Amino acid sequence: MKNKGLLLNWTCIKSSQKTFNLTLYLCFIMILIRKAK
Repeated sequence: MKNKGLLLNWTCIKSSQKTFNLTLYLCFIMILIRKAK
């Protein structure tokens, strides 16, 4: 049972990390677009 909770926690961290990376990537694109204008 403890292992299952740990696994859920790990999955949660991993998915939030992906979302964070995506957000950073989108911000980077926005900055590039603004500089190009």
